[in-house]
Amino acid sequence: MKNLNWNTGRMYTPEGQLIEAALVASDEDEFGFTWHTVEFHDRSRMVSGRITNLLDFTETAIMAAYDAGYYQSIQPN
Repeated sequence: MKNLNWNTGRMYTPEGQLIEAALVASDEDEFGFTWHTVEFHDRSRMVSGRITNLLDFTETAIMAAYDAGYYQSIQPN
């Protein structure tokens, strides 16, 4: 399983905003696009979620979905 860890630099805590994300599934559609399912945990704000149908497993794509509210809340592991 692929993992990403980063600090957004947003000052939610003195350390910034710490995010962890894990790639949990990838599926290719009939057009050759790969769609990812990602679970993330915002350690600074104590928010965890699952993002589905994400085209890129990158910090930028994950944060765009998170900021827009395009995720389902989950209980952290």
